[in-house]
Amino acid sequence: MPARTYRSSRTYRTLQRIYMKKGIYKFFLFGVCERVRDAMFAMSRFHHEKPVIFRQSVERNIDILRSCQRSLVRLSIPWQFQGAYAQSVFPSCSPFLRATFTKETLWAPDGGRHTLAWSTHGVNADDMPILFCAHGMGASLDSHYIHRLEQLCSLKSWRMVVHFRRGHEAPVVEGAALPTHGASDDTDQAVEHVHKRYPSAKKVAVGFSAGGNVIALHQGLKGDASRFVGAMVMSASGCDYEDGTPALSSLANEVLVSFMLVSHRDLIRARPRTLLELDSSLYPDVHGYYAANSGCTHFHGIARPFLSLSAMDDPVVPAIMIQKVIDAVLINENIIVVQTQKGGHMGWHTAAPHPWWLDVLEDYFTTILSSRL
Repeated sequence: MPARTYRSSRTYRTLQRIYMKKGIYKFFLFGVCERVRDAMFAMSRFHHEKPVIFRQSVERNIDILRSCQRSLVRLSIPWQFQGAYAQSVFPSCSPFLRATFTKETLWAPDGGRHTLAWSTHGVNADDMPILFCAHGMGASLDSHYIHRLEQLCSLKSWRMVVHFRRGHEAPVVEGAALPTHGASDDTDQAVEHVHKRYPSAKKVAVGFSAGGNVIALHQGLKGDASRFVGAMVMSASGCDYEDGTPALSSLANEVLVSFMLVSHRDLIRARPRTLLELDSSLYPDVHGYYAANSGCTHFHGIARPFLSLSAMDDPVVPAIMIQKVIDAVLINENIIVVQTQKGGHMGWHTAAPHPWWLDVLEDYFTTILSSRL
């Protein structure tokens, strides 16, 4: 049964942000408690660690990691941000420069609507590198990591485009197919649209959280035919919805279910308490749905450099899920896994004015886009 929709995109986005902020407030409260605890009991002013790296010893991986030594040699986190919740929520509260984007609506063959948001920092050459961003669940053009990423792209003279999937930035179109976790058809359409617009530009992709699964699935399905010369994913929970969804924390379930019910108002009376219950209401064969939309089922097909960055203290998904992508290193030499003890969910907040993951991304994509590989 198709979901009811909203006539006003503004009303839709407002409701989404209200529900997301309700969950973020709880993250913020837990983060404050962690900061009070660490102020009283922290053993040192900084937590220092060397990220653990999993990869096959092939020449390309060695060259990539050698070029990333500046960022991967050490992660230093001050006592204020050593808690997992503090890492996950306070980066969104710290100041950042807001970028401007122009939106372009794409229409899928079934009538579904999704959006490309192009950065407008003045990159005009058709052959300038393009960074394709797949956002996390509940993201919008207000999301801090999108603006921080655009600042880097502006400095590096990269063109940035964010692909907002169905149900983000605009209501789901009534009668069209519902959004899926893999979003493979819409992603294919968006990537081909970008490529046709700038065929001579080198392209790389980055995926945050749920967007990491989207990029992993796309790269695995496309293989050597992918338009991206390299990809990076962060806090992507092993790209496995079959095992990852039941293992979500109660707070993560609360936030995600509240957000998704804005798109699926017909399910409000059913009162699903977990993402698994909500997905089971939408898809009778939920296990088949998860298998078809999980990037981990196609790790073997990834044919271009692929870097996965995750933290063991991620409060949204359990650390055991990281093992999925670590195991994939054994079967695919193109996959590199960088794992830290601390960092939260898309956090890695340090004493620097920008998060540590941005340094890793800069070093990695600068290397991938160069002629050295």
